[in-house]
Amino acid sequence: MSTTRLPTFWTRLKPSGGSISKVKKAARVPLPQTAIEYLRYIPGSTILSLSKPSESQRLDIVRYKNEETKARVEMKMKSNVPREELHWTEALTSEIETESVKKTPDTKENNTNEVKKKVAWTFVEDDADEKVRYYVAEIQKANNRSGLILKHLESLSELILKFPNTKEYALKKGLDKSLLFIKQSNISDDAIKKASEKVLVLLGHVKPVGGNGIRILSVDGGGVRGLVAIELLRQIEQQSGKKIYELFDYVCGVSTGALLVAMLCVYKVGVDECVRLYKQFSSQMFDRSRLLGASNLVMSLSYYDTDAWEEILKTNMGTKTFLEAALEDSPKFSALSAVVSQTPVVNYLFRNYNYGRGVKSAYPGTIDSPIWTALRASSAAPGYYRELKLGNDVHQDGGLMTNNPTAIAIHEAKLLWPKESLQCVISLGTGRYKAAITNTSKSQSISLKTKLGKFVESATDTYAVHTTLQDLLPSDAYFRFNPPLTHDVPLDENRPDVRDSLIIDAARYAHINSSKVEKAVESLSRPRGKTQKVYDWMKEKQAVMM
Repeated sequence: MSTTRLPTFWTRLKPSGGSISKVKKAARVPLPQTAIEYLRYIPGSTILSLSKPSESQRLDIVRYKNEETKARVEMKMKSNVPREELHWTEALTSEIETESVKKTPDTKENNTNEVKKKVAWTFVEDDADEKVRYYVAEIQKANNRSGLILKHLESLSELILKFPNTKEYALKKGLDKSLLFIKQSNISDDAIKKASEKVLVLLGHVKPVGGNGIRILSVDGGGVRGLVAIELLRQIEQQSGKKIYELFDYVCGVSTGALLVAMLCVYKVGVDECVRLYKQFSSQMFDRSRLLGASNLVMSLSYYDTDAWEEILKTNMGTKTFLEAALEDSPKFSALSAVVSQTPVVNYLFRNYNYGRGVKSAYPGTIDSPIWTALRASSAAPGYYRELKLGNDVHQDGGLMTNNPTAIAIHEAKLLWPKESLQCVISLGTGRYKAAITNTSKSQSISLKTKLGKFVESATDTYAVHTTLQDLLPSDAYFRFNPPLTHDVPLDENRPDVRDSLIIDAARYAHINSSKVEKAVESLSRPRGKTQKVYDWMKEKQAVMM
């Protein structure tokens, strides 16, 4: 491991067998937590400590900090290294703490404040890339020692999750080829296969698409009107004879659409069960007295009980993360939220995939999140539920920015499969209502809750996205379904008869447009050709040999 040139009065202490307790004892100084965490990554790491310095040496420490650290940080900032990763590459520093020590009157010295200087120790190590290099080398030479391979794979997963930029270095060192070789070999250890698949996902490896090209499903937001989208998906299932998660390579949803997509494609709930659960959720979500709701709206800008909604999500979605979902046989999935703590407000993608080497999305996001958290963030509509704080970001309903996420879904899918064409894109709305224009001579006041509801519903124009895609994509590859509604149904409608009318409207629309539904299913069902399958097989084999 390479080390930075240090002043002569610094001494190196190398632990025996990576024992943290021995390092603490040998150093004779309290080790910072970062040092302890680092030792868990690299056995035999070098810890640097200092014997009691003279005044001139102390000044050297300060000078070393001000010059060397500043230079390294500036260099890394120019390389676009995220700020949170800079501490892995900073030069050796020593922060000088000062505290006022007041002399007692009993002493002969003057009763003045004297500055007492104390050295605070900072841990030093090389780039996180150095740890990746270590693990890659160990995996490549481990051969059949399954215990060692599994241990290193688990450590690599933690490292890449903590420092996403190390992915590029791992790919440069050929880690993906080693893992694909393990995957294709006859290893009987399921734990190693799963751990290899996990690291491959983090490195951005994706399986070939299942059809003739990329098949995409996008579902709008719309609160309880999500029942419209479920009914449309029921019609597609009946026509195709396959489950929704078997028909698509990439699925995307915002707000209520994210909830539906998660239930159908990640948790693989049947359509009938999805309708039952959705009605149950909406009854629990939108159940609150007007007095209590109005009071809560004024106090926390959320009419409904946010804590109750979180509990519903935790109970039904469990602790499954997007990374865990990526290891299952299911489509690539993303849920959209809007980060409102940034200027301008940006879309944020919770996703069960990473990008390949040199590929960067136009949207920030994460693979390291529980699914229930993403659904909570994506549905945090202003006036309905509280915003959600995750780290330094504040998330609200993704529909505030993009209530029709079809264009984002296409962008993401093309990043994952850049050489594949779009076979079929199905975009589902949650119904539209056009009120009759009437002349009223008397204006009516509108409640704050109603105003917020209309604002959320009108925040983004789903039709503009549709018209743009309709102009750009072939008519046999792009299908938008958004039924007209007989009633103006608000996002939080809780009356059973009105909710049932949404399903009736969607079924009637599907019947009237049955030829369009059949055409969409026909487009979805085109199988992958034999030549394409041979190409996929050769590409996988070639990736291992390169």
